[in-house]
Amino acid sequence: MARVLYGCCLSISPKKQRPKFTVCHAELNAIMNKNSADVKGCIMYVALFPCNECAKLIIQAGIKEVVYLSDKYHDTLEMTASRTLLNMAGIQCRQFTPKRTKIVIDFNSINHPGILNSATK
Repeated sequence: MARVLYGCCLSISPKKQRPKFTVCHAELNAIMNKNSADVKGCIMYVALFPCNECAKLIIQAGIKEVVYLSDKYHDTLEMTASRTLLNMAGIQCRQFTPKRTKIVIDFNSINHPGILNSATK
């Protein structure tokens, strides 16, 4: 028996063993939980370059471009296969280069309601 819990698959064996969680990749989750009829012609933004299994889903979904932040597993067989599949399907892949290396959120400013930022004036 398997149950899906927000991007994870929970497998419970009949031997009453501990539950085993398996990961659902973000690409699959995004394609399956889209807010439109389809994603054909869309651009997919991902943190990591997609694996070969996700590449198959991306191709089948009709996504035209993949923008990724990191390709840290570049030299693995799965990523080589993924790049080959995406290239053969004519899907453009490009690495996103952020202008900044970090984002700082000042949660303390919420505690000072008298101070208004320029967006709320």
